[in-house]
Amino acid sequence: MKAKRAASDDAELTLKIAAILAQSADVQSLPNVLQALCEELSWDLAEAWLPVPDQGQLQLASTWHASPDVAVGWIEICKGIAVAPGHGMIGRVWASGEPEWIRDIGSSDVFPRAPFAADAGLRTAVAFPFRAHGRVVGVGSLLCREARLRDDRMVSRLAAAGEQIGVVAQAYEFTNRSERYLRDLTESTSDILAAIRIDGAIEYENSAVERVLGYQRLERIGRNVFDFIHPDDIPLTIDSIRAGMQEPGSVQRIEVR
Repeated sequence: MKAKRAASDDAELTLKIAAILAQSADVQSLPNVLQALCEELSWDLAEAWLPVPDQGQLQLASTWHASPDVAVGWIEICKGIAVAPGHGMIGRVWASGEPEWIRDIGSSDVFPRAPFAADAGLRTAVAFPFRAHGRVVGVGSLLCREARLRDDRMVSRLAAAGEQIGVVAQAYEFTNRSERYLRDLTESTSDILAAIRIDGAIEYENSAVERVLGYQRLERIGRNVFDFIHPDDIPLTIDSIRAGMQEPGSVQRIEVR
């Protein structure tokens, strides 16, 4: 009976995470996934650590906590931390790909945040890898206020969850890499390149705007592009935008003042 109940619990957690990721398999879904882990496994706080692009370090990407008093000051402190491979519990799991369990954070020499954990009343921690296609792409950790002995079955459940969460971590990595590539590409041209929302607000401009128009970088972000076009040329601009929307992939060439 115990084996059947255990298998049922494992399946329930797997299905909960799968349902969350089916709605949105990106970093925005992580708080809900972390909540599911905490509630199903009875932990007080959960973290997701994902790689910083081109820096070979992990940063805190998402958290969830059962009660506000557990996280007072904790999240702000952790947001400023960059974890290198092999450094502390999180870095060790990232480097080895093996889960780690610390029964008493206060007496551990592999938990650099121990003083802050004591202030938050956190006693036990477990960390586990996020995997995608056999590669470690991030690390998750759970913390609680009570001292807990290592539970190998729970570690196995977390390892299985890490395989599911890996799809989110991989998407996060891919998105950052794509954004970095696009940024490098746009900065390598002498022409002004901009991204403009449907309402006309400027979301992005490359640094050429300084050389060509004399504006400071970021000065026009959030402003409406029509504020910078001669009133007599606005109808022509609107017609061009409409034509582009009606024919996705087409190129509209206009000259305005």
